[in-house]
This record gives sequence, C-alpha cells and structure tokens, in this order.
Amino acid sequence: MHKNVTRILALDDHIMVLNGIRTILESNGMICDIAQTAEEALAIAAAHPPDLLLLDYFMPDRTGNMVARQMKSKFPLLKILVYTLNMEEEVIMKMIYAGINGYLLKSASTGTFIKAIETVLAGGEYFCTEVRNQVINRVSFPEDHIVIKVGDQEFQQKEIEIIRMISMEMTAREMGQVLFLSEHTVEAYRSRIINKLGAKNAVGVVKFALKNGIIKHNEL
Repeated sequence: MHKNVTRILALDDHIMVLNGIRTILESNGMICDIAQTAEEALAIAAAHPPDLLLLDYFMPDRTGNMVARQMKSKFPLLKILVYTLNMEEEVIMKMIYAGINGYLLKSASTGTFIKAIETVLAGGEYFCTEVRNQVINRVSFPEDHIVIKVGDQEFQQKEIEIIRMISMEMTAREMGQVLFLSEHTVEAYRSRIINKLGAKNAVGVVKFALKNGIIKHNEL
C-alpha cells in the first residue's frame, strides 16, 4: 500500500457505527482500521500506526480520555478527533486536557465529518459549534472577573484552569489552544501562579492542586 495513503483508526463499541465510518472513509480514499475496545485499538495501532484516531468517550474497558493519553504517550504525533454523542461539559474538558485535536458530534453531516478529519490531519483543530460554546462558557474571558478563594489564596477562574492544566502536564501551546490565549500569555499566567504559591516549579503547583481538590489523583 502506498505510504502516503492516510490511515485512520476508529474506536467505538458499536460495530454498525464502525462499519459506517469505514465505508465513508474508504470511499474518500483512506484506510480505516476499526476497534471496539481500547486494548484492541492499542494492538492495532502498534501493528499499523494510524495518522488519526477517531475516538468515542465511553468504551467497555476505559474512558476516552484514558485512551487518548495512552495513545499520545505511545504515538506523540498522532492526531485525535473525538466523535461522540456526549455533550457533558465534564467529559469535553477531560478530553481537551487529554490532548485531543478536535471534538465532533455524531449528528454531524458526512461533509462536516470529512472536513473535521481533513482539518485535524492538516495540523489544525476542529471543535464543533456546540462544543466550542461549552468551552467558551467554561474558560472565556468574562470569568476573569470571578474570584475563587482556595485556602488563603484568591484566584481568577482562568488561573484555576491553568493550575489544572499544569497538573496535567500540558504545554503552554496546548493550554493556549484550549484557552484561546497566546503562548506568551499562558507563560505569564504560569509564572504568576508559581510566584503566588511560592512554589519552585510545576511540582509545587501539582501538590497545591491535589491538596486543595483542584484536581484528583485519577485525573493525572
């Protein structure tokens, strides 16, 4: 097979969904491997490294954010597009923190589905309108005026989000993509947080986040 042909790995626990995805992708000149469990997907990826992973959130053996982290760890250049019915804010944020490149609802048209895949493969991001609105409601600039007290410290909502992201070992670039900020602005926030906490480095931030319930051990 020609090495420039795009290979997609689709992970979903419903075989009819997978068969439909494979039909669409193969009709668009792509190779599509399918898996119904995370373990199966990891094995397939090891044998045939994909260019992009299509991922639902609820899997029989683990959640989508866990799969995304494992895949990114083993295949750092892998692109990940979430393809799901789930619109829960907590799920969306967990997937974003796991380093995904896009989030699309299964109600999207075939044209939108292909456009999302092509955008992510080209190095961009694709978050559908519904999900983008959820993200904006969670982390956009109006919340900078909200003051949250944690221990004896006061933080802006965005600072709390950045503390979580630091704890998840996200880079400044990744944080900026989620928060719609430049890397320079994110670095400024990070330095301010470290100074505010009197921490020496990111490890001190993680300890503070765990101690005060900003993040839980099972999210790391």
